[in-house]
Amino acid sequence: MIKIPFRNKNTRIPQRYKSLINEINEFEKNFQELTDSELRVKIFELSNEYQKTKDLNALITRSFAVTREASVRTLGLRHFNVQLMAGLVLNNNKIAEMKTGEGKTLVATLSASLNALTKKGVHIVTVNDYLANRDQVSMGQIFRFLGFNTGLIQSEMSPIQRKTNYKSDITYVTNYELTFDYLRDNMEFNPQNIVLPAFNYCIIDEVDSILIDEAQTPIILAEANNTESVEKYIFASEIIKYLEVDKHYQIDEKNKNITITDLGSKQVEKITQTKNLFDTDNPWIPFIRNALRAETLFFNDINYIIQNNQIIIVDEFTGRIMPDRTWGEGLHQAIEAKENVPIHPQAETVASITYQNFFLMYPKLSGMTGTGKTSEIEFDKIYKLKVETIPTNKPIQRKDLPDLVYKDQFSKWNAIAKFCNNISLTGQPILIGTTTVEKSEMLAQLLNEYRLSYQILNAKPENVRRESEIIAQAGQTNSITVATNMAGRGTDIILGGNISFLIQKELYNILVCAKNELSQFNLKKNSINTIQQINKLTIYTKLISQTKFEAKLNTNNIQIFKQMKIRSIHQKNQLRYNKLIPMLKMITKGYSQEFFSVLIVLIKNKKFLNLSDINVLRILQENDRIAIPTVSYQCAIRFLLDDLKLYFQKQYSQESQIVKNFGGLCVIGTERNESRRVDDQLRGRCGRQGDPGLSRFFVSLDDNLLRLFGGEKIQNMIGNNISDNSPIESSILSKSLTNAQQKVEERAYQQRKNLFEYDAILNRQRNIIYFERQTLLNKESIEFDILGYGEQLICKFLTKLENKTINLIEISKFFELILYRKLDLKLFDQFQRDLNNIDLIEFKIYLFQEFWLSYETQLDLFSIYGEGLELFRSFEKQIALSGYTTMWKDHLEKTNLLKDAVQWRSYGQKNPLTEYNREVSIAFQKQEETFIYFTLFIILNVSIV
Repeated sequence: MIKIPFRNKNTRIPQRYKSLINEINEFEKNFQELTDSELRVKIFELSNEYQKTKDLNALITRSFAVTREASVRTLGLRHFNVQLMAGLVLNNNKIAEMKTGEGKTLVATLSASLNALTKKGVHIVTVNDYLANRDQVSMGQIFRFLGFNTGLIQSEMSPIQRKTNYKSDITYVTNYELTFDYLRDNMEFNPQNIVLPAFNYCIIDEVDSILIDEAQTPIILAEANNTESVEKYIFASEIIKYLEVDKHYQIDEKNKNITITDLGSKQVEKITQTKNLFDTDNPWIPFIRNALRAETLFFNDINYIIQNNQIIIVDEFTGRIMPDRTWGEGLHQAIEAKENVPIHPQAETVASITYQNFFLMYPKLSGMTGTGKTSEIEFDKIYKLKVETIPTNKPIQRKDLPDLVYKDQFSKWNAIAKFCNNISLTGQPILIGTTTVEKSEMLAQLLNEYRLSYQILNAKPENVRRESEIIAQAGQTNSITVATNMAGRGTDIILGGNISFLIQKELYNILVCAKNELSQFNLKKNSINTIQQINKLTIYTKLISQTKFEAKLNTNNIQIFKQMKIRSIHQKNQLRYNKLIPMLKMITKGYSQEFFSVLIVLIKNKKFLNLSDINVLRILQENDRIAIPTVSYQCAIRFLLDDLKLYFQKQYSQESQIVKNFGGLCVIGTERNESRRVDDQLRGRCGRQGDPGLSRFFVSLDDNLLRLFGGEKIQNMIGNNISDNSPIESSILSKSLTNAQQKVEERAYQQRKNLFEYDAILNRQRNIIYFERQTLLNKESIEFDILGYGEQLICKFLTKLENKTINLIEISKFFELILYRKLDLKLFDQFQRDLNNIDLIEFKIYLFQEFWLSYETQLDLFSIYGEGLELFRSFEKQIALSGYTTMWKDHLEKTNLLKDAVQWRSYGQKNPLTEYNREVSIAFQKQEETFIYFTLFIILNVSIV
């Protein structure tokens, strides 16, 4: 075979990957000659080979080559050599760091297809529903072409839909849905409702966002506590109006916490007319502290927005809203009281897990990101994941200019608006990254003063709906886009504009026009077929039959069709569309108006992404939306797609070159973020695939980062040397900013490390509970388990009797209560002479017999009533499962309080983690005993009414 050389000589690929990539390239030439069916056979052969050898390593090069060829045939995208390297990195349980625009989404198809050969399932995890849906629709074409089935998990899906999708070879899902499905599965009472299969291989997109940023807090599954009163939240919100900062309380902005002073405690005690704010029966301190935190540390349009009279959290790392999440420990209720919206009762934790311990359950884990090197130590220590940087396909031409530092916020924001005005005069597109909703809207007002046209993208619902369109066209000439943090947006900013979105828009307009004109035609009734209901509305698409259509579409029409297509490319815009509409009528005159209604709805709902590359027919059929004759559909729609692509290609190329001549996309950061990764994510939006680009950050001395972590010396030294309007470029300040970010990152890492270490202790117990619960759930009968519980309980109390920590009278009363029968201790002669000199073996056998008799009595009692015995079997199983759930919920509540309590023991020279481990172990043993008491008491005391 002839080796295909690397196409990009500037790309530096490590030697250890070159031989594999050369081998993949060698297979490529052979696979190009295969038909579609023959290419699918190759995957079938690889799957069979794996079932025999159980060795994926021997299949890597052939699998990658087949997947690359499938990508070319379905999407028209060929994996670069650097993308092949990234796929190899993913398959080696590592994190691939790829710059923005280098094609991470396409890379995942390589290792996903390879590992799907095992038939054990592959999970591709994204950060939001939009990306999961987009990637499943687009990348799923490659998998389906190869014979793999793909699944998609969305927030609104039912358990049955989830279970079906998780059974797919490759499933796209968000980290949020995946984790909560795991927690819900381990609270199920019916094995048929378990949705998750055994874990196998996981690829995490934006791995740093999920495993670093979102790993700050545990994932908690909670249920509403309807018994809680919300009046105290309202009272606390009013009480704090009589408290003064520094005098009655102190604010810790770094840790987002509040400390109430002695004077403040006395003031609150006076107002509430209580003697002790920490009274366990009537505590006021948590309500006051949360009310103060809500008032001084959490703000509207920064930490949350108000939507539909509800408090919706805004993710500080991605700028997205999180409608299904709430702050814990009463903080969310305190913010609701502050904003005068309905207060929802505080939820009780029923299950929880950290992302660290959850994703470590995967036998094989990998991830992709554009900014992973800054956190590689944490990835290695916590997740055992190495970070490997992937070379760019083309050299980076982006220019990162030094930061401009201003004295205060006013000067900085005015300078940003002026800078945008100057840049916009040249036509260069601008992307402005802000940290909060409030600041994005403030900047928009400043741009209005310069009469600049802009698009704004933040967590507000009216902006989120147009997210993909806004980002896709942020590279057009003269465009200005103001957006909150750019992590996980998932849409490339292409210089000159995104041609796929332009085609989508034009196709939509054509179909609307065609639909209106076709409504004037009278359709023949005998050419109408009815198909399924769409979106809960009885909308039926009426189509002519395949046979009748093919008869109408004769050879002459096809020739005319082709000639008009060729001519239309060279005609002017207006003339071109005047031709297109009659042509559309001619080819589709057998279609009804409802047909175009369906297509328009699908396009409007963005079911077609990258229309020039996606087989829309397959999407329609797989989503059970509409059944369309293949030949007629291809003629009517594919013609439009091809023609539109050809028409826009020249215009797009010219626009792209114009923007490149301007210097590419200009990215403006309005302040340094607490994490360097977030800054790098914003910078990475420009300079993709070798394009030119420019980035610059505007900073002021009163930005949160410098104010809280920069140090007073920097503030005083530089503040005295900056005039009100003139910026400064200083290496000392740049170093100070970097040091401040490192301080925040180290502090955040320590918090995540502590969370992981504490949850690791709890995780061992969680695994025990979930394993035992899962074992019971899958059993037809738990009779032997119940007998085992009884034996365990008897042995436990006899041990206490032997150690003289309990006497015989107390044991007898306890077992009479549990067994629901009277014990005859007079059978033991020793009992009459010496209360504590009883034969323990004989007494143990007696208790075993009594327990067995009590249990058999229950079985006999229920067996009298027809299917009563089956009901009893089901009942005892449900009681045991419920017992595990209750036990674990109580344990979580106690350990949460314990975690705070042990911190004070550090003042006594004790390690809080060691103390926590010891205390939690003791608490867990007590909970196990309580579970057995609870289960046996109910089962042996239940009766038929």
